[in-house]
Amino acid sequence: MQVRRVFADSIVDGIIRLDRDESHYVTRVLRLKEGAELEVLLPEGCVSGNLAKIESGNVFVEVKSKPVVKNEPEVEIALFQAIPEKFEKLELIVQKATELGISKIFTFHSRYTNPKYRKMNLDKKFERLDKIVKEAVRQCKRTFPPEVFKPLKLKETIEKAKDFDNRFVFGEKGETIKQKVKEGSFAFFIGAEGGFSDEEFELFKKEGFYFVNLGGRILRTETAAITGLAIIQTLFGDFKDLI
Repeated sequence: MQVRRVFADSIVDGIIRLDRDESHYVTRVLRLKEGAELEVLLPEGCVSGNLAKIESGNVFVEVKSKPVVKNEPEVEIALFQAIPEKFEKLELIVQKATELGISKIFTFHSRYTNPKYRKMNLDKKFERLDKIVKEAVRQCKRTFPPEVFKPLKLKETIEKAKDFDNRFVFGEKGETIKQKVKEGSFAFFIGAEGGFSDEEFELFKKEGFYFVNLGGRILRTETAAITGLAIIQTLFGDFKDLI
């Protein structure tokens, strides 16, 4: 039987008390009973335990192991994603990037993003993205959910990307990725529908980004994001020993 996975913040005297949402997931969605095995994902790692009791709607888990880190990426990879025309595309990107081992996801507004998203309150949409990340982590057996950051201006996200050792822009312009890559972390940018403007490309060039052509075919923004991550993982990350 598959061991189900839940999220929590801390252990107190060998017991984990799940919050209301996770308790509801255990009792109402999974319909688990006392004694059931669980894996609990904590900030310090994953622990095994048993459902000790259900009391007033709260689930208490007795811890049976020390925290361990499972299935996290070998290298730090951050996706910098322009907000797509339809927000559902960002949901797909976030889900698949989590499964493929993304470390962080930054979102941004660019020349070709829909201006309506600059005016909207996106709190509820990003709360949904957090839930999508957690479900993807449960499914793919990772330990830590990657953080998804609310959108900034392009110039602001470029500043964030300076913390990474390798910085790419994936799209229709550029060369192959076969360049001298530094050891360390990776950041890659994906544009919205329409890609990036000439002015934005000049900004990337000024900041020393490397441009990677994704093969000549015009990819949708969600396809480009997943493809870019898979390329980095294949050449430099988790998949490099598979080829």
